[in-house]
Amino acid sequence: MWKLWARKNKNGFYDIRSSKRCVEMHGSHDPIVKIIATESDNGDYHGWLMKDAAEPYMIWSSKAQLKMCFSYGYEIEEENGRGRYIKLNIEAIS
Repeated sequence: MWKLWARKNKNGFYDIRSSKRCVEMHGSHDPIVKIIATESDNGDYHGWLMKDAAEPYMIWSSKAQLKMCFSYGYEIEEENGRGRYIKLNIEAIS
């Protein structure tokens, strides 16, 4: 489980980051909310957890968006032990 920050609109969460300031820098008008992200095989969000990292990043609402972050696909990075693809459930907390 990770506590992160994100923007929220009618379609869900986006600009998911570990720092509220990083979310603010993207300049959207949608509200910023604190979230909890949990790893789940049934998760609706897709992210990358680097080896030895404290939290996932590059979290997207579609797998295609995540795959675009890797020139040769995240599978190569997994094979080389650099991290792993994870599915996440995300919910807002107060």
